[in-house]
Amino acid sequence: MRIGTELALVGLSDIVHPARPAEIAGFAGNAIELSGTRSRFLALSAAALASLRQAYREPITALLPMIALDVPTIELGGGSMRCMIAGIHLTPRSAGKPT
Repeated sequence: MRIGTELALVGLSDIVHPARPAEIAGFAGNAIELSGTRSRFLALSAAALASLRQAYREPITALLPMIALDVPTIELGGGSMRCMIAGIHLTPRSAGKPT
């Protein structure tokens, strides 16, 4: 499962069916939404992007551009893009003020 600002990806078929669809096996649920200085985007592995059917790609790219990178070594261990990125959810501090 992957949850973002305007988009959630959930492998609901895995809950009902024991067979794993290609999207889950391809680490599509390990995508992560990131914010750049100008916009948000979806970071995912090349394997995850390749596993997504066109019917799923179109609604995703309508909301967020996708950036895919090869991370085969991480995926051998069962992780993917989201596992390599730490989210920072702190309130920004004002520059120059003591904490």
